[in-house]
Amino acid sequence: KAETINNFKREAVAIANLSHNNIVCVYDIGNQDDIHYIVMELIDGATLSKLLSHPGHPFSLEKVLKISDEICDALSYVHKNKVIHRDIKPENIIYTSKEISKLTDFGIAKFAGDEQLIVNHNPGDVKGTILYISPEQLQSTDYVDGRADMYSFAVSMLNY
Repeated sequence: KAETINNFKREAVAIANLSHNNIVCVYDIGNQDDIHYIVMELIDGATLSKLLSHPGHPFSLEKVLKISDEICDALSYVHKNKVIHRDIKPENIIYTSKEISKLTDFGIAKFAGDEQLIVNHNPGDVKGTILYISPEQLQSTDYVDGRADMYSFAVSMLNY
């Protein structure tokens, strides 16, 4: 339970100060009666994983390139704000009914350069989704920068 609460707090801190059209907005974070909460924007849409898993998915090459551009722009913004997402995958990208891509789930984010917020993991304790993580993330979660997120996004989009 403590790790879950720490991940929850890390996600809240990571995204609370980020304001970008392609990142899910956070309106409030808090703890009341030992119940931790994040109030985020309600999004009418579905994850890329769900949308792209069906044969004949609804995305043309132009839409895939638009999604790629939007998520790369969001990641550039995140990295400029010294946050490393560390779990980029199709399940963490929402495509809205207004055809806008939104990056979500900062639960295992790492704050670059802020030693107080970097979680040191036990050797072999890999954070992220194994199918999408970069080689350096597999080797050591303490030596990961924004390039690992870009690698994960590229792997996410390979089949689309």
